Amino acid sequence: MKSNKILAVGGSLAVAIAAVVYFGFSYPPSNDQVAGTIAPAQRYRAPAIDASGVQLGDQAIPRLMQTDTFTRLVNDAKFRAVATNPQFVALAQNPAFAALATNAQFQALANSVQFQALASNAQFQALAKNADFAALATNAQFQALSQSAQFQALAKNADFAALAKNAQFAALAKNADFAALAHTAQFAAFAKDPQAVVALAQNAQFAALAKSADFAAAAKNPQFAALAKSADFAALAKNADFAALAKNADFAALSHDAPAFSAMAKDPQAFAALAKSADFAALAQNAQFQALAKNADFAALSHDAQFAALAKNADFAALAKNADFAALAHDSAAFSAMAKDPQAFAALAHNADFAALAHNADFAALAKNADFAALAHDSAAFSAMAKDPQAFAALAHNADFAALAKNADFAALAHNADFAALAKNADFAAMLKDASFSAALHAQQ
Repeated sequence: MKSNKILAVGGSLAVAIAAVVYFGFSYPPSNDQVAGTIAPAQRYRAPAIDASGVQLGDQAIPRLMQTDTFTRLVNDAKFRAVATNPQFVALAQNPAFAALATNAQFQALANSVQFQALASNAQFQALAKNADFAALATNAQFQALSQSAQFQALAKNADFAALAKNAQFAALAKNADFAALAHTAQFAAFAKDPQAVVALAQNAQFAALAKSADFAAAAKNPQFAALAKSADFAALAKNADFAALAKNADFAALSHDAPAFSAMAKDPQAFAALAKSADFAALAQNAQFQALAKNADFAALSHDAQFAALAKNADFAALAKNADFAALAHDSAAFSAMAKDPQAFAALAHNADFAALAHNADFAALAKNADFAALAHDSAAFSAMAKDPQAFAALAHNADFAALAKNADFAALAHNADFAALAKNADFAAMLKDASFSAALHAQQ
């Protein structure tokens, strides 16, 4: 359509050009056409002429010369400058231009009020002088496009006309980044899918994103630009699993969590390693983990500064890798007990004696002992000890008890099934608590 406009600008002057060319190349007459010298007159005697002998030829030029328009044109300095321009003269002599000038549709266009208004428009005149526009008008692909039915329909479309007048669109068209994007292969591929373009243009979330200051800042970021051009990113964008993930409500919620994204951005290598981890993949698909991830308390904990500090603590990282801790992590009863009294657990964790015990080699050996493990699961025994911690502490420090604990016979007795049954017998337990029984034992000593 634009190329037609350029040709039309020239065509509106086609008749005048023809006159100028005619007079520019045929007038004044050459020497061999000049008659009349100082010499004896040579009189010619011709026979009388009848009407059939008079051939006037094409009267278009004489009629043109007699119009006010022609008079104004030949006296107009700007027109004379155009008419004497070598490129314009070459155009006037082009057979294709001559054919265009005599085209009925072209003449109708040149005489239309709309075209005359366009031709006198300052912006259009500036456009006609633009070298890029001139190159586009002579481009074979553009000429083929401008003659297509789809392009003609688009040119007449009211929405397209409104878009062309839109100030924001005009600003976008002048944007260097957009111009660079328009020349990329990815954009060309996207433009070939009109349904996708329309769907994107009508998408409310995309419209909101396009207006976002954060998105505008990201679009100007060199690293983001490099990412957008990355082959891996292009492959990811086409991945069906990623497309499904992008539609996931939980992922959408995560994408709005600035602290989480900031944390991942600070250590992309760790995030990449996590993403490739088979254990993480298994965890992500675990129903209990998914339920935990949706838990409000867990969400609050994940944003807690102290928890964040703990996650970065080297000792905690080492503990997390410890097999014993991993076993404890799978003990729901133990975790449930700690959750019921977090203050007591916190106090124990800060207790210096507990810290010393935790680092004690003998305690470490005891913790791995199967019998101790069995005792640890005996809630009644632990409850009894908890009711009288002083007595338990005194027993632990008793030299006789320590000697008994190391006695091989006592160890054998402790593993004896009959003794184990006796220890669980209510009557035996009652007897142990009887004062007379205790006195009899001391009497034997």
